[in-house]
Amino acid sequence: MKFARKIFAWFALGAAASTLFATPPRVVSVMPADGTKDVEPGIFELRVVFDQAMQAGFTVDTFKTYKVPQPLAMGSWLDTRTFVLSMKSEPGQTYGFSLNTARRQNFRSASGEPLAVHTFTFQTKPAPGQTVQGPPTAGDVREANREAVVRLKQAIEREYSHRDLRGVDWKKQFAKYTSIMESARSAQIFAAFAAELVEPAQDVHLKLEVEGKEVSRFRRSVFRNIDFPLLRRLVPEWKQHNASVCTGRFPDGIGYLYIGDLVHVSPADFDPAFRAIEAAAREERGLILDLRGNKGGSDLAAEQIAGCFVEQPVVFGKYSLRRGEEFTESKERLLAPNPKTKFRAPVVVLIGRGAISSAESFALMMKAVPGSVLMGDPTAGCSGNPQPVDLGNGVTAFVPRWRNLRPDGSCIEGEGVLPDIALKTKKWDFRDKDPVLEAALAHLRKPPTSSPEP
Repeated sequence: MKFARKIFAWFALGAAASTLFATPPRVVSVMPADGTKDVEPGIFELRVVFDQAMQAGFTVDTFKTYKVPQPLAMGSWLDTRTFVLSMKSEPGQTYGFSLNTARRQNFRSASGEPLAVHTFTFQTKPAPGQTVQGPPTAGDVREANREAVVRLKQAIEREYSHRDLRGVDWKKQFAKYTSIMESARSAQIFAAFAAELVEPAQDVHLKLEVEGKEVSRFRRSVFRNIDFPLLRRLVPEWKQHNASVCTGRFPDGIGYLYIGDLVHVSPADFDPAFRAIEAAAREERGLILDLRGNKGGSDLAAEQIAGCFVEQPVVFGKYSLRRGEEFTESKERLLAPNPKTKFRAPVVVLIGRGAISSAESFALMMKAVPGSVLMGDPTAGCSGNPQPVDLGNGVTAFVPRWRNLRPDGSCIEGEGVLPDIALKTKKWDFRDKDPVLEAALAHLRKPPTSSPEP
């Protein structure tokens, strides 16, 4: 479970029946104690002792603080009366905690009685020359949130490339959520409601971020025409080189290359892919390039790989950017040859709904390769080149700015890159075989069509 920035809430595992004379639990002691100053910064243990046996659940809410101490582990119970939570604090900070809240009351006695909301604060020692920061006032927080709402609204209205794609009534959405976002006590809570606001756009690239952690409500639910564990059994000489690249080779010399993402962790990440392409080029029997599970990453990485399959620059798509109510004039996107690696044999590219973002640009590149064939389902249709927008209250919005276009100028958003050969499959088709892989092999093994004699 992910820890929220300002709310740490875990729910009780079960509730015991209340007894007739049950009394609410009380806090006997808490460490660090309420009002303590000059607490040593660094790793500390939040320890709460109760006056009676408790259930296993707990609710710890942080408030009145510029920053939240970093939780290092899930909270736990040393015994039925003692709760501990390991955390890490920073110098010169004021931290405030609430045990239970008005809405979340998972600190409960064994008989089911909730703990009355219990709050406490403490300060950590400042670093040399540092002044201890007190908590922001409610007015400061509200003013920052008010400005953040304005910035988010402007970004949606003026810069969001797919603003009108799904008919979202943005005026209605902002009217519904503005007041509650302005009243949010923390950046995390603000981001949670902002994520609800943008959820109807159904855009995986339109999201919020707080302290490097993504906040999003929309989740894609689609059929992916691939079973990765099954592939490992079906592809001969299977080898997983790293998180991005897997290779194989069929007995008749047909090569297999799976690319799971386009993220560079190190410059050598895609070296196994280039070696596989070179090996398949020597065999001259063809290559299967599998993008069905590609999560995207960098268009530049895609261009390096796709460039192995072309002899001269080729237009593979276009793009345009939103500027207020208009889009900029579309510009062509060129795929240049990669002079280091050349492949001129037949290539079949496997695609599906699991290929998203930069993987879709990759599919567009391969669609422009002479003689290549795309098989499977359309790609995800989710490509927006999101750019960060600082909302000024600790929240960053990522807002898609461009439209990824086909060479004819039509947009792939919501549609995806279409296969040359569509293969309709269901989940149960992948129980013991991969019909998409089989179709690719059959295509490459098909005898070449001979020209009629004069």
